[in-house]
Amino acid sequence: MPGAFVHAPAQILTCINAVRYDPFVMADVPCFSVVQTPATNLRRPQRWNLTINNALIDAAISHNGLQIEKEQIITNSMRISLGLPDLPNLVRAAGYNPASVTFNLASGQASARAVVASWFCSTGSRNNMFSCLFEEVGIASGSEFITMMFGCVGLKGSQKNGAVFVLAPCKGGDDQSFLIGAS
Repeated sequence: MPGAFVHAPAQILTCINAVRYDPFVMADVPCFSVVQTPATNLRRPQRWNLTINNALIDAAISHNGLQIEKEQIITNSMRISLGLPDLPNLVRAAGYNPASVTFNLASGQASARAVVASWFCSTGSRNNMFSCLFEEVGIASGSEFITMMFGCVGLKGSQKNGAVFVLAPCKGGDDQSFLIGAS
């Protein structure tokens, strides 16, 4: 398949963690000057490395297999329209009980760095990569598809007006508040 490259999940995780630590490793990516401005200092707060979780790997493998079978990127809403479990229920079935979960999807990049660069230039994927909320990941790749599940099981936070605000685990006490949903 043209452009297909089986990415090693460890390479993707190493690259993501390097970018979380120092976004300037992406300085040569075309979107960098738009993404990294004084107002959007991606170096702050400093973030912990993401770690591998086997249940999230299982969920990522399952989802990636679906994408390979359907030969296309499958979003959460597409999963639901196909009558399949949504993302939270997919990871629960794999044995992960998330307080929060999301994923990044990619297809067709020629290297792990190219995958991470594409996520860096996508607002939603970049937000997932830089969120201090997520602590654990599971990554699967096969054919030309890549699935990276992001999850956390415990939240420190409070509720205000029906919304959950979380003090997410960033380094150095630079915790940030994230609105993660309404009750």
